[in-house]
Amino acid sequence: MSDARLPNMNLPNLGNELLWRIFAKTDPKTAVRCRVLNKVWWARLMTPLFAKHNFKENKEKNMHLIVGLGRPPSHENSGLLLRVDMDTRIQHEGTVPEDISHYGNFQIIGSSHGIIYLKFYMGSVDSGIAIWNPLTRKKESATDESRKHITHAVSLYAFGHIFDNLDFAIVHVFKKYFHQTALNWCLYSNTARNWDCTGTFESSVQKLGPTNVVHRGVVYWIGWEGVAVPRPKYVITFNLRTKAFAEKDIPQSAKRMYHTLSCVKDFVVLISTDTLGFKNAINIFQVTCYDKPDFTFERMFRMPTMALPYTPAMFAGKFLITAVEARSGQYCGNDAERTDLLISKHNCEALTSEHLLHRIWREIMCLKSITPHSHGFYKV
Repeated sequence: MSDARLPNMNLPNLGNELLWRIFAKTDPKTAVRCRVLNKVWWARLMTPLFAKHNFKENKEKNMHLIVGLGRPPSHENSGLLLRVDMDTRIQHEGTVPEDISHYGNFQIIGSSHGIIYLKFYMGSVDSGIAIWNPLTRKKESATDESRKHITHAVSLYAFGHIFDNLDFAIVHVFKKYFHQTALNWCLYSNTARNWDCTGTFESSVQKLGPTNVVHRGVVYWIGWEGVAVPRPKYVITFNLRTKAFAEKDIPQSAKRMYHTLSCVKDFVVLISTDTLGFKNAINIFQVTCYDKPDFTFERMFRMPTMALPYTPAMFAGKFLITAVEARSGQYCGNDAERTDLLISKHNCEALTSEHLLHRIWREIMCLKSITPHSHGFYKV
């Protein structure tokens, strides 16, 4: 066998179109390694068109949850990042760029097309916004406009990419008093690299929910009415391209004690439930926003046998992600299993569940944020 010779074989000439399709479906980490093997590949794999195709093919694959943990009571205090694989449940302790980590405190605002948005600060003296792609290790910084509105009743950020475009924008919404009927906003874009776009929107809401969803270049919030006993009443949207607000009442058929917005597949959903033990089911409504200031709320499905004793957080891909937290310490008690943090994913079609993260902490650590994340080549 040692004397046997392999026949001469000429490898087939793979056309550019076939190579493009192969790389578009390739895991982004593998594509990063392939870029340095060939100058032609480097040129093709660095194009904006490839970044869009590759993210579209892989956004539902190898999805991770980035979990921010920190010490109470501050919300903006993520002292630790955990990256949890949605399929294998493997956990990795994450890191942030060194010039951010030395600040000591950072908050995960969100993730869009492979880019993570962080707010970092050291007390109230110095703070900023970081736009960071952990795959390419590229980072840009922006000023923290919320420093000007520390005492405001509403002061929120939202980040997202403009629909069918590689450009992204950061919108900051604020108003000083609950009784004001106007919401002020300012916009940062990666092209202008400045907060040079401002405006005002007349609204009936007294405050906005702390979380948001960005879908097809439109930001969605839950609008609340009432201060002493706040009630979710509206869905508020802001179009990053046209810079226009819209407002719509949540219909009575969808109103419950708890509401949150999320993305599933290629549309926005409203998750509503009473969250009182196993009393009620979870209701999922599809929210459709047209170019005109109009919405429709259409019930997608109801999970009567899957009512949860804790608050549903969001969809990651096709799975519903929930979290339950029991703080431990001198004046706190855990449940029967002594669970400090339990994050689970639920298959709404098969009505099955499994735990992604189960941690028992020896110190007081609180859940600060959960963010779905998929790698991508989008530039910061």
